[in-house]
Amino acid sequence: MLEKLTHRLRNKQLTYQEDRVMTQMKYATILSARKEGAFDDLIEEVEKDLVEGYDAQGAITNELISKMEQKLIPLQEEAKQFEMLCVAHAHIDMNWQWGWDETVGITLDTFRTMLQIMREYKDFTFSQSQASLYQIVETYDPEMLEEIKQRVAEGRWEITASTWVEADKNMPSGESQTRQLLYTKKYLSQLFNRPLDSFNIDFEPDTFGHSIQTPEILTKAGVKYYYHCRGRKEGPTLYRWKSPSGAEIIVNWEPQFYNAFIHSDMCLCVPDLADRTHMPSVLKVYGVGDHGGGPTRRDIERIIDVSNWPIYPKVRFSTYREYFEIVEKYKEQLPIEYQEQNFICDGCYSSQSRIKKGNKASENGLYEAELFSTWAALTQGVQYPKQSFEKAWKSVLFNQFHDILTGSGVDATRDYALGLYQEVAATVKANKKIALQKIAQQIHTADLVVSEGETEPGLDYGAGAGSAQYENGTGKNRIYHVFNPTMQARQEVIELMIWEWPYDHERMLFTNEKGEVVTHQVLEKDFNHYWGHNYLKVALEVDVPACGYTTYILTERDIEQVKVSYWHEKRTQNEPCYTLENEKIKVVFNSLDGSIDSMMDKATGKEMIDPARKSGIFRLIDEADHKEITDEGTGMSSWFVGRYKNIQWIHQNLEITSATGTLRSQIAYELSFRNSKLKVIVSLDKGSSHLDFKVECDWQEVGRLGKGVPQLQFYMPLHDSCATYHYDVPFGRVTRQALDIDLPGNNYIYGEGKDGSAGVMLMSKVGYGFRGVDHSLTLTLLRGSYDPDPCPEYGINHLEFGLGVMPSNSPKLLNDYVQKYNHGMTVVTGLRQQGKFNPRHTFAAFESQTSVVSCIKGAEEGDRSFIVRFYEMEGKRDTITLICPEPIKHAYWTDINEQKIACEEELRVEGTTLKMVIQPYQIGTVKIVLE
Repeated sequence: MLEKLTHRLRNKQLTYQEDRVMTQMKYATILSARKEGAFDDLIEEVEKDLVEGYDAQGAITNELISKMEQKLIPLQEEAKQFEMLCVAHAHIDMNWQWGWDETVGITLDTFRTMLQIMREYKDFTFSQSQASLYQIVETYDPEMLEEIKQRVAEGRWEITASTWVEADKNMPSGESQTRQLLYTKKYLSQLFNRPLDSFNIDFEPDTFGHSIQTPEILTKAGVKYYYHCRGRKEGPTLYRWKSPSGAEIIVNWEPQFYNAFIHSDMCLCVPDLADRTHMPSVLKVYGVGDHGGGPTRRDIERIIDVSNWPIYPKVRFSTYREYFEIVEKYKEQLPIEYQEQNFICDGCYSSQSRIKKGNKASENGLYEAELFSTWAALTQGVQYPKQSFEKAWKSVLFNQFHDILTGSGVDATRDYALGLYQEVAATVKANKKIALQKIAQQIHTADLVVSEGETEPGLDYGAGAGSAQYENGTGKNRIYHVFNPTMQARQEVIELMIWEWPYDHERMLFTNEKGEVVTHQVLEKDFNHYWGHNYLKVALEVDVPACGYTTYILTERDIEQVKVSYWHEKRTQNEPCYTLENEKIKVVFNSLDGSIDSMMDKATGKEMIDPARKSGIFRLIDEADHKEITDEGTGMSSWFVGRYKNIQWIHQNLEITSATGTLRSQIAYELSFRNSKLKVIVSLDKGSSHLDFKVECDWQEVGRLGKGVPQLQFYMPLHDSCATYHYDVPFGRVTRQALDIDLPGNNYIYGEGKDGSAGVMLMSKVGYGFRGVDHSLTLTLLRGSYDPDPCPEYGINHLEFGLGVMPSNSPKLLNDYVQKYNHGMTVVTGLRQQGKFNPRHTFAAFESQTSVVSCIKGAEEGDRSFIVRFYEMEGKRDTITLICPEPIKHAYWTDINEQKIACEEELRVEGTTLKMVIQPYQIGTVKIVLE
C-alpha cells in the first residue's frame, strides 16, 4: 500500500504539503492494519486520487490535501482515540565537555529562550530538572528567577527536579542519594514556596544505570514517578519497579530518545506504543539538549500545526506530571520489574580515578564530621555547622552528575571537580577537628598523668599544624584520645605521630586509662621532618568502644625496666622468605617478582589462591579501541572498557624489602613497565584480616584513537570456583553472575568459598570497577582513556586497596568490616585537666542483627535533636536498640526529608534507650529529641 505515492515522492526533500499527505496516509495505513484492513479500500482510493492529481499538476496542492482529508474522515475517530502529550525540556549536562563558566552560560541562555517563547505562545509548557540549575539562576540572574517563579505559579513551567543534579545511581553511596533528595526538596520548596510533596518526579534521562534499591530510596523521599532512558535495552516502556523491600515506583523508560525534535511522522509509533502500554496516551519528549537549548519555535509551530490535522492523534502541550497521573490510572496493569537496571558504560566505574577518590573521601569524611559535630552539639552545646555541611554536600552532589563522577568529562571538568573536593575536605577537616577538640577539652585526665612541673621550653607545642595530628601537649608525658566513628567496638592497630619527643625511644611506654601497658611499635628508626618539626611514626594497639573514644598516655620507662640486649654474630643462613603473618592470615610473597605464592586462612588452614595462576599481581592491559564494542560503533573511550587484546603481567626480578614487627609487618617493592613505575607497600597489622596495599604509580601511559587504551589492573585468582560474586551497592548488596565486564561496587567484590566457607574480598579506595569472572577478582585501578580527556591519569597517582580473607558471607559483617576499612580512627592530643567525661567513653550504641547505620547528623530543624538513618541488609525483620548519650524526650519516624510519617513499627523510649523494628531491606530514618 502507498507504493505508487511513495514512488512519486522518492529521492526528494518533501515539501510541507507532501509531508502532510504522506504522514497522514501512513498513519491511516497503520490504523487500518490494526482493524484487519478495514480501511484498505478507502486508503487505496485516496492514494489513486493523490497520484492522479500529482501527475496532472506536478505537485501536491492544498486542494488535493483538502480532498484527501475529507475522504479520510471515516478514520478520524480511530485516529483521535490516541493522544500524544508533548513535553518540552532542555537536557543540560553539568560540565561535560566544557567548564563551569560555560555551564552557567548554557543555563541562563536556555532559560531566557524558554521564557521568551512562553511570552509568545500562551499554551506552551516547559519542564526542567536539576536543582543546581535553579541555584545558578538565583546566583547569577535573580531577576530572571522572579519570572520563572511566575511561570511556575501559572503551571506552565514544571519543576521535575528531585535531585541536585541528574546523578549517577551506581557509584554514590546510599546516603549520598538521600542527600540528593533532602537538599533538593528543601531548596526548591523554600525557593518556590511549594510543599515538599509537590516534587514527586525523578527525571534522570541520561543516567547510566540504576541500583536495585532506587525505588526504596525514592519512595522514602516521597518520589512516585521515575523517567529514564539508559540502563535497559529491552522490555516494557512503562513498568512498576519494586525494590527488595517492596517499595514501588512507576517508571517510564524512554523508547526513543530524550533529545528530540518534533517531526510530523512521530505519530507513526503512537498506536504501537499505546498497545504496548495498554493506555491511549503517549509521551513525546522533545527539546535540544546536552548543551541546553530546549525546544525551538519550529518545534512549537509544528505541534500547533499537526494538532489540527484530521488523521492524526490528538496532540497538545503537556507536562510529565499530567502524563504520570494518567499512567497512575492504569497502574495495576503495568508489568513489575525487580532487578537493577544496569549495565551501560562500564568504563565509567574507573575513568578519571581522582574524581572517584574524591567522592569516596568526601562521603566518608562528611559522615565522620557530621557524627562528631552532632555529639559536640548535644553534649557541649557547640553550634552544629548545618549550613557548612549542606554547602559541602551540594558540592559532592554536583560532582555526582552522570558525566562528572563517571569520569567522562574533559580536563576542565576534572579540574573543577577536584577544586570542589578541596573545599569539601576543608569543611570536613575543620569541623571534625573543632568538634573533637571541644569534646577532648572535657575529658578528665588529671588522674592519668603526673604533673611534670616546670619543663624546658621546646618545639613540641603546636607542632604538626595542618597535619592529620598536631601536638597539643608538652614535655615527656603526652595524652592521646583515639576516636572511633563506627558503630563497632574496635581492637586494632593505629598510627600515631609523636612530635618533638627528645627522649629515649627505647624507653617509650604507652598505657591506657587503667594504667595497663599497651603494645606499640616504632615504625621508622629516624625522625620524619615536617615544616620545621620532627616526628616519629608509631603503631599502637588500641581498644576503642563503638562511637566513642579511649585515652592513651605516652611516657618514658624507668631505666631499670629497660631490657638490655647484646649483639652476637649469626652463623646460620636461611632461604629468603617474604611472609606477612598474624593470628588470622598468612601470606607468602614470591621473592623474585612480588606475587602471592600462598594466602592461608589460619582458622581453617584453607589455601585461598589458585596455585596454577599468578596471584596478587598488577597487570597492564591494552584495551582494543572502544568503537569495537558499542552498539552504534560510536562513543567515548572513557565510557567503555574495550576488549582485552593484550595482557601483560608486570613483573621483573626486583628488590623486595621487608620489615617485621610486633604490630605491623610490611614488604615493599618497585616495578617498572613501559614508561611508568609502581612503588608498592603491602602491610599487615595484628588482628587484621586483610592486606593493605598502598601504591604510588607514576603513570606515563597515554591512549590513542586506533591504538586503544592502556589499563592498570590488580588481579587475584581464587582457589575455589565461583559461579556468582557479591558486590555492595547503595544501601544493600547484590549477587551477580560471572561476567567478563567491569561492574559497579560501592566498596568491594567478594568471592565466596565452596559450601559457604571463607572467601576473598577485594576492597577499593580508588574506583568502583570490579570484575568477577573465571574464578578471579579484579580491580581496575587506572585507565588511559583519551576521549574526552586526553590524559586523565597522567602523573603521580596514589592508590589504596585491600585484599582480605573473610570467614562469613553475611552482608552485614562484610559491611561492618568495610566501614572500619573506610573510617580510620582519629587521634586528638589532649592535656592534663579536670573534665566531665571519663577517659574512655561511648556516645551512642547501635545494637542490631542485620542493620547498619548510614548517618548520624544534626536535624535540619529543632534544637537538641538529631537524625539516625540505617538500613536492613539481609532480608530479615530486625530489632534495633539505640542507646543515646542523654535521656530521650521523644522520637519518631521520618522520611528522607525529615518530615514525620506514620509507621506501623512502634518506637519505644526508655530513658536513654530507643527500641525499634525495621522490615527486610528497608531504610529507616528516625528523629530523636533529647531532653
